[in-house]
Amino acid sequence: MTLARSDENILPVYTAQVDITALCKKVASQMSLLAAEKKLQLKQEIQDNLVMQGDEMALSRLLIILLDNAMKYSSEQTQITLRVAKVKTHLVLEVRDEGCGISDDDKQKIFDRFFRVDKARSRSQGGLGLGLSLALAIVRQHGGSIKVLDNKPRGTIMYVKLPTTVK
Repeated sequence: MTLARSDENILPVYTAQVDITALCKKVASQMSLLAAEKKLQLKQEIQDNLVMQGDEMALSRLLIILLDNAMKYSSEQTQITLRVAKVKTHLVLEVRDEGCGISDDDKQKIFDRFFRVDKARSRSQGGLGLGLSLALAIVRQHGGSIKVLDNKPRGTIMYVKLPTTVK
């Protein structure tokens, strides 16, 4: 439903000042429990005193989607890093994993609805292939951008850039 509303530009935006530092630490703390169950380490590199205008629930959902995807495609005994910092007038949020990576062809499609990089593995992991489509809608709702990069030597970086003020 959220994606359908975003297609028609009627996605409600509940903007208020959001303490991004506290939000990221809270979500990362909750996701650390899941990471530990999967024998993954979730490292936090979150700058202090980060605030922005935005929809706190949507931003929380964005973080959960990105961290959950990183965990789904990471091998045991690897690390996922959540980095959040202010760069000029924007917040930069990165989720870095040491997983299987994404091919250049698939990088063009991962934000499409129902797309899965490894369909057989994705079915066993659960999900419908909607997470990154929703992440893209949330980022756009906040006037930002999202892209996928390689994490050398292995893995993926989900790179999100969000303005700190509503335009």
